[in-house]
Amino acid sequence: MEAQVGRVLALPYPDASFDAVWFANTSQYLTDDELMTALAEFRRVVRPGGLVAVKEHAGALTAIMPAPPGVTLRGYAAWAAAGST
Repeated sequence: MEAQVGRVLALPYPDASFDAVWFANTSQYLTDDELMTALAEFRRVVRPGGLVAVKEHAGALTAIMPAPPGVTLRGYAAWAAAGST
């Protein structure tokens, strides 16, 4: 696997380079026009029949109210320490 720095609005890959694109927790920071550009870029770099998956964080799903600050982070740390994946 290789990491490469690029912009989601102009991906540095040839057409049909990937079987899938995973786009997580980022679309909320784009304008409507930027999101349309990013989606077009994903479509461009994914082979025909490939998959474009967009995931956004749903804060309501992880909200524990009332809870002390950091309780969720400590829970994730404990989960990881126990060897869960």
